[in-house]
Amino acid sequence: MNSFKKGDTVFDIGANAGLYSLYAAKRGCRVLAFEPESLNFSLLNKNIHVNHLDDLILGLNIAFSDKDGIDYLYIPKFQSGQALNNFGEARDWQDKHFEPDFKQSVISFMLDSFLEKYPQFFPNHIKVDVDGLEAKIISNGQRTLKSKILKSLLIEINEESEEDAEAVKVIESCGLKLKHRKHSGMFETGEFSKIYNYVFIR
Repeated sequence: MNSFKKGDTVFDIGANAGLYSLYAAKRGCRVLAFEPESLNFSLLNKNIHVNHLDDLILGLNIAFSDKDGIDYLYIPKFQSGQALNNFGEARDWQDKHFEPDFKQSVISFMLDSFLEKYPQFFPNHIKVDVDGLEAKIISNGQRTLKSKILKSLLIEINEESEEDAEAVKVIESCGLKLKHRKHSGMFETGEFSKIYNYVFIR
């Protein structure tokens, strides 16, 4: 993110409380921060407010997936700052069913169709961290990924997922090259040990 230029447009898909969004905006980037979960969306906006970044960060309470429409966001624990929610079905990042604490209605877009409607927001950089829906977003965002306007993509990848492995191939077929894959040392062992942040650049 330190390579981002002032005036670049950044999509933070799965913004949660806005850590990536705030950092990018502090560097002078215009950020569209997408967070469908209502309590996290409230916290995101609070963080935008207290940092006086409402001129640079547009907080949007929508999801990205493989369809345009309205569906439920299935929330395992309805509490601010939580993650591991899933849009469209009550299945976790390991594709296991869970009993949701709350079902929240959410509007969703495909990445390509969102930018067909709002081309003025075409991103130079995209971050995707949506706890299991990454492959669905990629499969319906190939026109976006092929554009030379897009310079980088950070995406969370589960290396045990066949869908995620296919998503990596799609990303590379769109002209983006893997720069590195990393995760925190705290994830070297345990259930998240095969989850990495992949960074692709053009």
